[in-house]
Amino acid sequence: MTDFAYPVGFSSLSSLDLAYNQLTNGNLDFTGLQNLQILDLSSNQLTSAPSSISSLNQIKILNLDYNPTLSDISGLDSTASLEFLHINHCGLSALNMDFSTIPNLHELGFYSNSVGSLPNSICGLANLGSLFMANNQLNTLPACICNLKANVGINIGIWGNPGEVAMQAQWDACP
Repeated sequence: MTDFAYPVGFSSLSSLDLAYNQLTNGNLDFTGLQNLQILDLSSNQLTSAPSSISSLNQIKILNLDYNPTLSDISGLDSTASLEFLHINHCGLSALNMDFSTIPNLHELGFYSNSVGSLPNSICGLANLGSLFMANNQLNTLPACICNLKANVGINIGIWGNPGEVAMQAQWDACP
């Protein structure tokens, strides 16, 4: 299956699991699923986050794990209701989105990618409780990272990055 358009009569659907379907970015349209809260698109062949996800006003959990060609997540801007975002084991080299547009995010996982730096907008995630960024290409954390310390605490995954030791020292030095 390479395309998905929401089925007629299922507009009240709250959870949708489309994992392991070889989906591509061809024609993925979720605009009619206004009650959707959980969307699993893991283990497919997506190259970018489908832009129609931003129309899901009630989306809380989005799983894009194991999309090896996923390199663009800018389509997730303006998903203000999103609380859990998993983009682990993808093809990301950058987190090319404005995290200030998803202020309710509680958990962000992007481990086992090739991300080389974090955008400063990540530091404004006041509700973030878990940040998993292990096994990337990170050497440093943004200076504003201490803004997250009160909520994230020990729920941070830094290991497996080239700058792991320096990053851990920076995190530990946060008040």
